[in-house]
Amino acid sequence: MFALVLFVCYLDGGCEDIVVDVFNSEQQCLFAMDEQRIRYGGCFPVEDFIDGFWRPAQEYSTL
Repeated sequence: MFALVLFVCYLDGGCEDIVVDVFNSEQQCLFAMDEQRIRYGGCFPVEDFIDGFWRPAQEYSTL
């Protein structure tokens, strides 16, 4: 299972990771990301998201 995660960074410098939806396959997740035109986000395995072993939004705060 894969989570579609949206990265949101605020003007004060803080960032959040928001789970938009969960999909059975990475292809479904990537299709939804493209369909919803999410530029700053990604598809991550749910296990990695739950355990925190993935790139947080802070890495994208300069975008």
